[in-house]
Amino acid sequence: LPMPHYRQGEYEPAALHAQVGAFFESRSIPVVDLLPCIEGISADELVVNHRDYHPNELAHARFTACIWEAFYAREKQGMTETEPSTAGWKP
Repeated sequence: LPMPHYRQGEYEPAALHAQVGAFFESRSIPVVDLLPCIEGISADELVVNHRDYHPNELAHARFTACIWEAFYAREKQGMTETEPSTAGWKP
């Protein structure tokens, strides 16, 4: 998961996410980079509070939508044999 609460220079998200993605993709393991899902949103809007840096409801909603879109796209392309369970879920 992206770590939006780190200050500039402590965590270089694009480089790190690219490195992790390349590692798994080189092993034919599908990757969903969640960093683009939260770009443009301040860290304060994505964490529980200034003492608890866990992702909040907005962050989880954004992550969920991106993951859903990625798996749905793979399903449409025939890249997976199972259908995602969508009972009761609305984007």
